[in-house]
Amino acid sequence: LLRDTSVRLLFRELCLQALVISERERGTLTEDPLPPSRRPVTRTLFAITAIAAALMIVVVILSRGAAPIGHFRKIEGDVCIAADTGDRAAKHGQEVVSGVTVRIRGLSSSASFEFLDGTRLTLAGGTTVTLRDAGQKKVTLQCGNLGASVKPQPQDRPMLILTPHARVEVLGTRLNMAALAHGTAVGVVEGRVAARDVSGGGSVVVGEREFAVTDGRSQMVTKALPLPPLECSWTFDRGSPDGWNIGRFNAPDGTMSAIRMNAPEGAKALHEVASG
Repeated sequence: LLRDTSVRLLFRELCLQALVISERERGTLTEDPLPPSRRPVTRTLFAITAIAAALMIVVVILSRGAAPIGHFRKIEGDVCIAADTGDRAAKHGQEVVSGVTVRIRGLSSSASFEFLDGTRLTLAGGTTVTLRDAGQKKVTLQCGNLGASVKPQPQDRPMLILTPHARVEVLGTRLNMAALAHGTAVGVVEGRVAARDVSGGGSVVVGEREFAVTDGRSQMVTKALPLPPLECSWTFDRGSPDGWNIGRFNAPDGTMSAIRMNAPEGAKALHEVASG
């Protein structure tokens, strides 16, 4: 109705005829608002016309389909859109409607999606998301990793990012999220978001250069996000960098890399790689 003048005219005609029928039923109609050439002969004809107009509106709307909420800016590798008849390959520039589920299959695959307002999502390999926008953006991250650059959203309709463990409200920021089997992590690059676990715990504000993790059963706690240097290099002419001498291997392209393993007590091992 908001976008199509012809549909608005049909709807106006339907409302006018419905008003005439109602007034005639009550006996309050003293003058027919329709011109003589268009006055129906009987009340039945009015009803038939009203029903036909309503059906025409439905047919026009259905024939045009749902309005798109955005499009794929870039696709690499195996990116699919889920459908009842089976997954179908997504294409560069393809528009999608609200409620579509996207699967990024294979670690080397990725996709970039842009909403109509310019909000962008970067979807990494192994990610499954459902995208919705019915006046409020809602992204359901079922598993995997995504990055988001969110344009300013209405104060009363923040963008929602949902995982099996957490709910995040975004008014406008840059962030990264990961949904794994045992928990969800959210890290904020710029701005801030409100996040809480699905168990009903209180909401926490994750600010710039902070992150929070939850397993869905305990309240999220924010911590400072350690940022690596913007650029670094190492030639290995003098061996591995200090503290990076636990292991070393030759990459398939002939470059050399050093590996450092950091495993604080009670934590899982973290592996860092420097290559050159």
